[in-house]
Amino acid sequence: MTRSRAVAVLAVLTALTALGACSSSTGPSDPVQGTWHATVTGMTNAFTPTSFTLTVGKTGSAYTSPLPAMSYDGTALDSSGSDDFGTDSKDSVMAYGKLVQLVGDTLVGARVGRGTPGCKIALVIGWFNAKKDSVQGYVYMLDSSNGFSECDEAAFAATKG
Repeated sequence: MTRSRAVAVLAVLTALTALGACSSSTGPSDPVQGTWHATVTGMTNAFTPTSFTLTVGKTGSAYTSPLPAMSYDGTALDSSGSDDFGTDSKDSVMAYGKLVQLVGDTLVGARVGRGTPGCKIALVIGWFNAKKDSVQGYVYMLDSSNGFSECDEAAFAATKG
């Protein structure tokens, strides 16, 4: 029995050594950071761009990426700034012009046509899959002059690479 225990310990040590040789000293790279290719499909009215690239970086625990300039039904949506995004604890922020990871696997961002009434807010919301190699979600067009009612929507998808 002593010999079989020694063989088992030797096998475990060999496996751990092999794993250590394969792993990086900094650990696996962050799957969220990097270049993502996004598409928007199914908007009823004219929305551009329908495909674009996002470059996601990280500061502390927050992920951000500039959103491209967007337009909807002939109006440019290209704003900056930020607002609270519907949480009582105020721990989530919607950043205009950026795609931001909020909580867990949720991303959100917005483009706004300031000073223009009607359907002029593009709200982008997406969710990572378990591997964090794709994002699925929606672009909602909202009308702030009518209590932030939804006036159009499209599917949003992004893949890494």
